[in-house]
Order: sequence, then C-alpha cells, then structure tokens
Amino acid sequence: MTITRTVLAALAFATLAGCATLSQDAPASQTASTLVVDVSSAPPAAPAEVQTASPGPGHIWVAGYHDFIGGRHVWRAGRWVEVKPGYEYVRARYEWTGQTWTFHVPHWRKRHTEQPSSNLAKN
Repeated sequence: MTITRTVLAALAFATLAGCATLSQDAPASQTASTLVVDVSSAPPAAPAEVQTASPGPGHIWVAGYHDFIGGRHVWRAGRWVEVKPGYEYVRARYEWTGQTWTFHVPHWRKRHTEQPSSNLAKN
C-alpha cells in the first residue's frame, strides 16, 4: 500500500511539473521549453558592443541582449559560441503585440533538411 501511494505521489508530481507555465518573473534564459515570455515593459536601449576576434572556425557571434529575469531586464553581453551542426541560432528579440511586450528567448533550432527529389530522370 505504501509503495502504491509513493508511486501515485511521484506520478502526480511529475504531471504537475510537466504542466508548469512560465510566469513573467521566471528567468527566461533558464527555461528551455518556453521560447516566448510576456514581459511588463520594453527593454532598455542596447549598449554599444565591441565584437572581439573570432576564437576560430566553427564559431558564430551571438549579439548581446536584454534577458528578462526576476521581473527586470538584465543585459547579457555578446559572445562567440560554437556552431551546433544541423542547427541554426535564433537570436533573442522583443516584440510589441499591441497589448504587451513579448520576449523571444534565444535558442538553437534544428535546420530543415531538403528531402531528395523522388522524381528520377527517365532514360
């Protein structure tokens, strides 16, 4: 009986954790499953950045952006990151929806691959 209760409690907790939503005060950069967050205000102007020399082939420059953490905007400086083969980097951005600001969290997105044509040349 105790094992059954333990298993049911674990399943209930897992279900609740899977249904959690991101509040506007949650750290957007730490929430991998959420790519869009409604925020209370527009981000401040971005400070000027100096792009340093690339550390080498296979790196891309990721521009700095204002993250939204703890109900406020936090600057994340630009940096070089290693390319992830088969993926493209989607940079952070803010968008005015007409009613609220929406923060689009930066992330890696799997590239779409072209399927080979099924039309074979006829001889």
